[in-house]
Amino acid sequence: MFQVLKKSLFLLLILAFAGCNAYQKVAYMQEAGAYAEFSDSIQAPIPDPVIKIGDVLMITINTTTPEAALPFNLPLVPAGETSRTYSGGNNTYLSYGMSMQNYLVDAEGYITFPVIGKIKAAGMTKTALTNYIKEAICPQYITEEPIVLIRFANFKVSV
Repeated sequence: MFQVLKKSLFLLLILAFAGCNAYQKVAYMQEAGAYAEFSDSIQAPIPDPVIKIGDVLMITINTTTPEAALPFNLPLVPAGETSRTYSGGNNTYLSYGMSMQNYLVDAEGYITFPVIGKIKAAGMTKTALTNYIKEAICPQYITEEPIVLIRFANFKVSV
């Protein structure tokens, strides 16, 4: 019995000392501030997505006078009604039973935009398409500069 207790105590001491290490050998983050700065400036800029064939875009035009932007926005349709979609687009459903109509980039890369007509959207970035629509609308159709919002209704990220 005494021998078993002696061996157990010996093993316990070996395990206790095996976990100890010299202070200098342990990697602590004591001087991390001197070697690395953690800030927002380290993040890489997010590239503007390029519009491709098959993308579904939700485009809205806003102005301080809503009546001026009305001809450029697709009408709301009751949820579930798909007969009024433009270029075969999908609908984005809103919480009150209405849905916004979207623009499908067709096989040739075009969308059909109200008043302006066909726009070659494939290959453009969101920013480029926003600027193109702004320049096509203002000042020819609207006197004030419009706010053009473009969102991908079917945005996917592949890694």
